[in-house]
Amino acid sequence: MKICYIFSNFHHAHITGQAGVMNKLILKASENNQVFVISNTHQAEQITRDGVSYYLYDMSSSILKFIVSTIHIGRILRKIRPDIIHVNGALMSVYISFINILVGCTQVILLSETIENIPLILKWMAILSFRSHPAIFVTSNYLKMELISAGIPERKIHLIRIGLGQKFIDVQQKTEATDILYFGDSNINRGFDFIVHLAEALQKKKFTILLRYTFAEADILLKRVSLLPNVSVKIYPYKEPLEQLLMVSKLIILPFRWMLIRPPISILEAMALRKCVITSLMKGNEEIIDQGKTGFMVDFKNKERVISLINKLLDNPSERKVIGTEASKKIQKMYSKNEYEKIFHTYHLLLNTQ
Repeated sequence: MKICYIFSNFHHAHITGQAGVMNKLILKASENNQVFVISNTHQAEQITRDGVSYYLYDMSSSILKFIVSTIHIGRILRKIRPDIIHVNGALMSVYISFINILVGCTQVILLSETIENIPLILKWMAILSFRSHPAIFVTSNYLKMELISAGIPERKIHLIRIGLGQKFIDVQQKTEATDILYFGDSNINRGFDFIVHLAEALQKKKFTILLRYTFAEADILLKRVSLLPNVSVKIYPYKEPLEQLLMVSKLIILPFRWMLIRPPISILEAMALRKCVITSLMKGNEEIIDQGKTGFMVDFKNKERVISLINKLLDNPSERKVIGTEASKKIQKMYSKNEYEKIFHTYHLLLNTQ
């Protein structure tokens, strides 16, 4: 089978959610299929890596480059004539749908991010695109219900659990050298302010803060927390692999207010590593967190209760171990390799019913 995967930000596949999810799917698909990839990056090039043909475009610098790249993408699709075009994301689905009018290939969609904050006109266009294609893969029940409420027929929606890297499973236990670890970005949506306030309130506890990106909105908070003697702040790229840094923490705290990907991949990674996770009440988290059994969901505005829970867990290593073990079992069961086979099986069904 010839499959063409199309997604944005190829150059971020090693550190960001959507691109990372697609990269894992591409690697799995390439084991038994002829795979092509179309994406944007900093420099236009065509490369072949591990049997996969990549067509990469620089579409950021001008409208002219965008138009030229769009024409070229149409030509590439007509040339390779894939059996399946698999597009990631709501807006990318709209974009490729227009190009695919002239190509006429079967197009399916992967949606790992909520569409709730998309501007109304673009959301309307995305929903029209969803309705016109035979299959939409979603990574959570939260996203499935979001599409159903938007009028997408349930029969078109396929729930698949993908996005967890194997490196977060095959890791040996390490000596826990830090009490509390936060990893992500320094923005308010991720709850960075909550972690700063906790570090200030718990100055006898050792904090590690791993930041992939820093944002101007939290510059003052970042400067403040960096001055605390109990806090170590590390900015990407880290000197050690992320999974190794996570393994040496007693607790992982992820106080999300709002995230595009539901549930966030960072929670999956921490749970897979047998870590005890405290996260927020954000919708979607409940699909993987069984309260008190595989982790904790709390209201971070109630700082006293959060601090009480942190102290309780830090004082009870056996409880943390039990919770971490149950968390890893649940994640490995939900995010098994069989989830990828569901996608490939759907491809075959679609092609056989044409």
